[in-house]
Amino acid sequence: MAATENTIRSEIFHSPAGLEIVTQPFLVNEPLMEKAHSSSVDFINCLLDTNEITPTENVCVLDILMGGRYYRLFDAAKESGLNVHHAEIRAKRRFVSNDWKVKVWHDEERSQESEAKNLEYISSADTILIGDTIGTGTTLKGVLSWIYQQRVASGTTNKVRVIIFTICGSPVCEAKLATIAEHFQSVAVYYANVKFYLNPTNGTDLGFVNGEFIPESKDYIDATLGPFQQHIKCAVWDWGDRFEHSAGHVAEVSEYYDSLGPATQSLIPAAIRQARETVTSQIKATPASSLNVLQEVIVKSQPSNQNTTNRTLFKIDTLVLMMAYSTIFTGKGATNPIAQKKNGEKISTWKHLHLSLLNDFYVYTSH
Repeated sequence: MAATENTIRSEIFHSPAGLEIVTQPFLVNEPLMEKAHSSSVDFINCLLDTNEITPTENVCVLDILMGGRYYRLFDAAKESGLNVHHAEIRAKRRFVSNDWKVKVWHDEERSQESEAKNLEYISSADTILIGDTIGTGTTLKGVLSWIYQQRVASGTTNKVRVIIFTICGSPVCEAKLATIAEHFQSVAVYYANVKFYLNPTNGTDLGFVNGEFIPESKDYIDATLGPFQQHIKCAVWDWGDRFEHSAGHVAEVSEYYDSLGPATQSLIPAAIRQARETVTSQIKATPASSLNVLQEVIVKSQPSNQNTTNRTLFKIDTLVLMMAYSTIFTGKGATNPIAQKKNGEKISTWKHLHLSLLNDFYVYTSH
């Protein structure tokens, strides 16, 4: 187990499901969520097997919405028999006055617990578990600072342990987390299979080349990706998009692959080619079917305590919107591909655009 300035502990552990996630870029929606859950189970088992955590201690799983929810870490912890509570927050970083600031807040509409319960669980926990994709660690540092502030405000005097789990993350985060580790009993980062190399230019893409591997993971990645791993832009892409904008995600990855030269394209593994064909054909089958996939994922990501009437009304509103967009974008003159920019993402066809607009409609009606 490695350490950064004797304050941050880190470990790479083996997760078969985690390996599938980072080597299958066209794995999206429910199948991806199932693999994420399995990887979270691997993480919890790793903690239990090494006595890093015990069934008697008071544990809080803190999800940073929405990506954290898709890890299904709370489900994995609960299934293992841990004494666990669930809290959720929103966090967003922004660049202000030549410095990164992180805003943390309670999302009344999307959170499964009240703000009071979230704060209670965070303030009373002996150990806090966080599952998230990690790049620079800026947002995560902001969240940990917020946790410390909330515990101080609540009058809690004991220091809490924080254990962070990432299916795809970079060790660059450790230096940032070390600057606030004194406020906690301990801070540990558990990496599934690999400490990925963070692209220093954009601070987001996580690559295989120059990563740190454990032998089991290296053998699997070499056998699955071969030399193509050197040309993979990012091992995880946008985690949230793989659930909420799956058609846009598929388009983005496909566009990148198509931009590669013939020699590089010849290195793409057959399994990835086949997966691309399968998911692309599903999206292209009919606009309604691809929209239904996204709509179902969005509905599933709503708070579980929302009543049936509201969920039904949301589905009806969504179907009306889908029909409206289908009319607009399949009308005369709308058959040619279009290129739009949506939050920095290139939307290659009208289908992908109106998928993105549908999600915007959901976000708008949730606030």
